[in-house]
Amino acid sequence: MWHGRDEEHRVLADTLASARTGRGRVLIIHGAAGVGKTTLLDHALAHADDMTVLRGAAVESEVELPYAGLELLLRPIFGLLDELPRVQAGALRTAFGYAEGTAERFVVAVATLALLALAAQQRPVVVVADDAHWLDQATVDTLLFVGRRLRAEPVALLIAARETFPGHGLPELGLGGLDPVASDRLLTERFGELSARVREQLITDTGGNPLALVELAGQLSVAQRRGTEPLPDHIPLGKRLLRAYTERADQLPATTRLAVLVVAADDTGGLDTVLAAARRLGVSPTALTAAEQADIIAVDGMTLRFRHPLIRSAVYQHAPFAERMTVHRALADALAEAGRADHAVWHRALASVGPDEPTAAALEDMASPMLRRGGAIAVSTALHRAAMLSGDPVDRARRLTRSAWAAWQAGHPDRARGLVEQADELPADQDTRTELTCLRAYVDLETGSPSAACVQALHAARLAATNDPGRAVRMVLTATVAAYHAGDVARISSALAGVSDLAHGTPYELAARCASILSGGDVTGVCATPDELRITAETLFAVDDPHVWSWPLLLALFAGNDILAHRFGHQAAGRLRSAGMAGILTGLAPLLSTVEYHIGRWTDAAALASEGVALCRETGQVNRAADLRAYLALIAAGTGDADECRRLADDALARGIAVTAALAVWARGLLALSLGDADEAYHEFARIFAPTSRYAHPYYRRTTAVDFIEACVRNDRRAQAEAVFAGFEAWADTAGVSWARHHLYRCRALLAPDEEAEPHFRDALAERDDRPFDHARTSLLFGEWLRRNRRRTEARSHLRTAHEILDGLGATRWATTARTQLRAAGGQTRRTTPTARLTPQELQIAQLAATGMSNREIATQLFLSPRTVGYHLGKIFPKLGITARGQLRDVPLG
Repeated sequence: MWHGRDEEHRVLADTLASARTGRGRVLIIHGAAGVGKTTLLDHALAHADDMTVLRGAAVESEVELPYAGLELLLRPIFGLLDELPRVQAGALRTAFGYAEGTAERFVVAVATLALLALAAQQRPVVVVADDAHWLDQATVDTLLFVGRRLRAEPVALLIAARETFPGHGLPELGLGGLDPVASDRLLTERFGELSARVREQLITDTGGNPLALVELAGQLSVAQRRGTEPLPDHIPLGKRLLRAYTERADQLPATTRLAVLVVAADDTGGLDTVLAAARRLGVSPTALTAAEQADIIAVDGMTLRFRHPLIRSAVYQHAPFAERMTVHRALADALAEAGRADHAVWHRALASVGPDEPTAAALEDMASPMLRRGGAIAVSTALHRAAMLSGDPVDRARRLTRSAWAAWQAGHPDRARGLVEQADELPADQDTRTELTCLRAYVDLETGSPSAACVQALHAARLAATNDPGRAVRMVLTATVAAYHAGDVARISSALAGVSDLAHGTPYELAARCASILSGGDVTGVCATPDELRITAETLFAVDDPHVWSWPLLLALFAGNDILAHRFGHQAAGRLRSAGMAGILTGLAPLLSTVEYHIGRWTDAAALASEGVALCRETGQVNRAADLRAYLALIAAGTGDADECRRLADDALARGIAVTAALAVWARGLLALSLGDADEAYHEFARIFAPTSRYAHPYYRRTTAVDFIEACVRNDRRAQAEAVFAGFEAWADTAGVSWARHHLYRCRALLAPDEEAEPHFRDALAERDDRPFDHARTSLLFGEWLRRNRRRTEARSHLRTAHEILDGLGATRWATTARTQLRAAGGQTRRTTPTARLTPQELQIAQLAATGMSNREIATQLFLSPRTVGYHLGKIFPKLGITARGQLRDVPLG
């Protein structure tokens, strides 16, 4: 009977009801062992006859097998695999070991979402992952990925786990013990003869844990229930439950206990595997009958399961160590005979207690196939176990290093760092030492100190220079990026010194030359004309290394060709999306967001940055996430969302990365300018230009010089403005970059005597108009100047242009200033037809649909399900005033 869970049941009922109506929901149910998570799920599913139920309960021994839990959950809908795109279907088959190939984890995750959406076309689906704390990490990552993207699918995802399960911001339902009234009702219902004092003590000792209440009351003697004999001494709940279960198991015959231990140690749930292992131990299949009659195990077809997962834990933990080892060896032999080599090797490893090189080598050999199946975290665990079984410390260091790389690939940088530290204490060969140093650089760059990353990357380059010149060049490039992020661009030149010899004749030669621009080198010395940029891009895109695909964008951006940078960036993003390389896509996102911002596609920039933040959360790239939050702060500054700008900027500043901090300060300064607070703007920008400031990034000194000079002029701080301008002018005069010349002319106009400003404003406006925000702000300043000088007719033209551009960008505070100035000049803004603004994700979908992509193709690009794409298109059409997909080509987007 149901006791004390009315509110929890309502939450689950609402979750299922939402899925039935096409609004996908996820709920993570947290609670201690025995608190009633499974019972709550049973109660909810009893009212889900109209839904397809995909249910699986994880077991502890499967936690190291990649996608074991996912395969169990999805098995009933495998018949729909052929309806998925070929790449997605292949990824799932590879992940589950049904086919050879490579299963990139984000492709597997998208395929899982798509498969569930397909199943939900027939009837609503509820996916139930019980005891999820024992799920393998690959399955956990996939379920969390799916949970974050359930929108328009009639799918409910219910995850029940211990308190340690990571929710990552998804909806959660905490399950505690029953209150005293509900606990008393439960005990009265099950054990009417319990005295009031005994009930009270049990409720107090168990904290209302329903399983503990029932199990412990069931173990009491009649005299103890009546209160005529004392209850057992108080012990912790975990041990108390385990003792309750082991006492029941101890009453079984010896052969039955051994057979039950085989079930507890098995990770397949297969009756055939258990019986084969039991035969090797001299145990008859009939031995399981007593365990079934004692309600310890249940046989469901060809699958064995424990009545409650705590029974499995109790049986396994209570068994003598030597007996557990014997059982694992029997399971290994049975699985090997059945052709399940990976499972067999794992059990053999569990049966080993000292150095065991054959087993360690076998674990290492199976790592590569497991990695191709997308089980990077399982590979890390297997290699760590192999390292622990290694007698030779050099072999141990190599295996720990490989384990660390796999953890890094799986998006677990903290685990990778810990493994690196373990390996670093051991003797290692040259290749292993190089691998370790390279990994330290990557981990530091994405989660720690970019300065430390630069040091490690340069050290790795020196180690690799003789045997692996290609890797040496890659690490020098990594060092330049790290130095740039640290704000130490002087180090870039020293990092690049001598790299040309290493890079000569390799595909990285051009990338190494391009890297020099990060230190402020003359971009024209690398390539600058559109034709040169296109040829360079073709060369770099042909390199079979996705890490260099962002260089064409970077080179075009520094060359001042935003249009080509935009094209190259989307070309790289498309290739990375198609390959499911989300971890590298996050590195491209800040660059592409920058380009979108400069060319006036602020909604696109926000969409890319927001998506990047979400992907960084899934890949553990905290530094990159801070970069993207800073870009979002800059966009919020432009649109005038003061609270959002300050919140995002503060989040970004908290990481303490130089390039990120400078960008966040720029956002705050720009916001102050838009609000008309020149004093606040001055103090914000001054942080970038102070010589010893941690915000003094050289690149942002150039890009923000015009804003700082405007803030100085409006604050009557002309001397500081002149000093900043002198440095900027020296660079901009020779840079050959259009935006720099535009800023240079605007600065001259701001600093010139009033009667001499006009030609400088006109020179600025004559520059190529790739950056509408820059053009609009110069038009606004020139219009203000004209109005002050009583040239109102001319002023109106420039102020109206400024208002129209700023209003179109969504720069509401700037647009308001332009409108005020226009009215003061005797003009009015033109009437425009208000248009509904698309959300960042809607805009991405609309733009892809306008190119002719199908819902399925768009879903693959954006890591969504086709149904979610259709749901968003259903909202997009009315907003844009269209009725057909083909009309998207004729609607201005972004």
